[in-house]
Amino acid sequence: RELSIQESEITESTASEGIDKQLRQRHDSYRKLIDEIEKDEAINDNKAFNLTKVFVFFPKPKAAFTANFEETIQALFASINRSKKEEQQQKLTALLQTATHFYLDKIIAAGEPIDNATNALAIVKDFMIKKGMNTSEFIANWKSAAIETDENKTMIEVIQKLFS
Repeated sequence: RELSIQESEITESTASEGIDKQLRQRHDSYRKLIDEIEKDEAINDNKAFNLTKVFVFFPKPKAAFTANFEETIQALFASINRSKKEEQQQKLTALLQTATHFYLDKIIAAGEPIDNATNALAIVKDFMIKKGMNTSEFIANWKSAAIETDENKTMIEVIQKLFS
């Protein structure tokens, strides 16, 4: 069974739904996926898993958020590289996607300049390319249209170009 956020769990915004509600729903979906992965005893005591769970469940304040993301992804990279079992690699890759999508949601919601995030995102992209992962599919799975507004459209386009 593929571990990913179900498309039905992330819906497109309607006029009655605000971005905040969309972001809460997405955050809940990320948490559910992490809870599902946690059931695997072989992975739930993994440092990368624990860092990812703390990153998503208890995000750091804005000033430390990117540094916390970088620490999390570096631990995930190391675990993915060490893992010999395909099932475990799939779960760790799902955690990488979840952490990155959560990071993207938070920086979009904060409306901060993308400059601070591009280095960390480029590191994720480079790792994915080295591992033969599809970066276009990865960014498409983010479902940015659900949180796109006139104010953040340019920022989302920069992120999409970075991963294409």
